[in-house]
Parts: sequence; structure tokens; C-alpha cells
Amino acid sequence: MSDYAVKDSNKETFNWILNVTYGVSFACVGFVISLVFSNIDRLDQKLDRIPVEYIQKSDYRDDQNKIHAELKEISRKSDVNAESVKDDINRRIDELIKLIERDRKKD
Repeated sequence: MSDYAVKDSNKETFNWILNVTYGVSFACVGFVISLVFSNIDRLDQKLDRIPVEYIQKSDYRDDQNKIHAELKEISRKSDVNAESVKDDINRRIDELIKLIERDRKKD
């Protein structure tokens, strides 16, 4: 074999390896791009189904209004209870004051 044939063979081998490397690289990049676009399509389909599968915020308006009404009622009842407790305490204090004054008069 001559030097020219060996150099030519090495060049062909190098070109073959380079072409295979390019081919594998392009195949990998194509595969990744394919995955990305298929995932984007899948996400778009899920976004289109969101109003169907999930309850929208507007559907909770009635529930929110009921909760607010119940909280107002609870607040009103607690105010009434606080007033009755305050009145009861004032009444008891007045009775205590009367008892103390009566005891002082006896002395």
C-alpha cells in the first residue's frame, strides 16, 4: 500500500465518522424538538379543557355570598352576646354595690 492510499483511507474513515456524528447529532436534536412540540400541543389541549374540567371562579360567587352572610350573622350574634354579658356584669356590680352600701349602713 502506498502512503497515498493510507492517507486516502484515513480521510474516508474520518469523513465517515464525521458524517455519522452529524447524523446522530441531528437525530438527537430532531428528537428533542419533536418532544418539545408534542408537549406544547399536549399543554394546549389541557388548557382548552380547563373550563370544562375545573370550576371557574364565577361559580363560587354564590358560595362566597353565603359565607359572608353567615359571618355577618355570627358577628351580630357575638355582638348581642357581648352586650348581654356586659349588661349581666353591670347588673351584678350594681347588686354588689347595693350589698356593700347596705352592709356599711348596718355598721
